[in-house]
Amino acid sequence: MKSGKFSKASPQADDYMDFFYSMGMPMLLRGTRYLATAASISSEEQLIHGGVTKEVYPAVAKIHNTSAQSVERCMRWAIASFWENEENRDLIPDFFLNSTKSLTGRKPTNSEFLMIVKKRIPKE
Repeated sequence: MKSGKFSKASPQADDYMDFFYSMGMPMLLRGTRYLATAASISSEEQLIHGGVTKEVYPAVAKIHNTSAQSVERCMRWAIASFWENEENRDLIPDFFLNSTKSLTGRKPTNSEFLMIVKKRIPKE
């Protein structure tokens, strides 16, 4: 599924949308599109050092013409929807290999999720 109509950030956002589709994430949620945009425009340094709230959310909000608070909330909802869906229980260890040890019993934060996903998609 090529999803270029969903992302405005970069061609790499389409790669993230395709990855999310293969994971079984809900494609119609705005948060899924925001996650793809955030993953394509953020650096690992921003994700590690807390730049998500001050840099990534506002940048995604500007691209999608919404507020940073809406971006954060929609991303959190998309992650929760994927994580709590019983159909995805078998997929989670496959996609999040070594990361699930630290996530045992809880869903990842937005930053953790983005960091895990960024490691799965090679840089171009």
